[in-house]
Amino acid sequence: MRITIDRDLKLRSYNISDKPFLYKNSIDPIFLRYMEFTKFSLKQFSSWLKKKLMAKNTIFFVIEYKKNPIGTYILTISGIKKQKCDLSYGIASEYFGRGIFKKVTKKILEKFKDIKRFEVITRTDNQASVNGLKRLNFKKEGILRSYYYDLKGKKYFDALILSYISSKNK
Repeated sequence: MRITIDRDLKLRSYNISDKPFLYKNSIDPIFLRYMEFTKFSLKQFSSWLKKKLMAKNTIFFVIEYKKNPIGTYILTISGIKKQKCDLSYGIASEYFGRGIFKKVTKKILEKFKDIKRFEVITRTDNQASVNGLKRLNFKKEGILRSYYYDLKGKKYFDALILSYISSKNK
């Protein structure tokens, strides 16, 4: 599946040539700041990638910017009528602050408008993600206490659950 967002920005299926670029994210401390993981070894990354690509009810997108893979956007669809979608995403740190997350997420919400509920779980201190989601009309539903155990700092962090209900299905 391929989704064009604008001239420079696309969502597309994974290609084996993407692996080195995506692996680079998994060892970048800025990229990993709000994730519970430590830097991945190539073997760990390969295992994670294979698991995500093979996961049932999952659509795995590569975010492509100016013909370069810069991140991933994963949709995990569930529910009796396939009415729920968990969103997870990651963009290379050198592309933070360029509006890419907003454009991509907005397009996902438009393209998959038959899905009733989209949800994201993120750390409460990840203000860039929380603020971006709120600007896209995601609503805070609650706090999940001690949800993430951060292997880097060896401590627990609370998470925020935010949701977006499709206007077609309200």
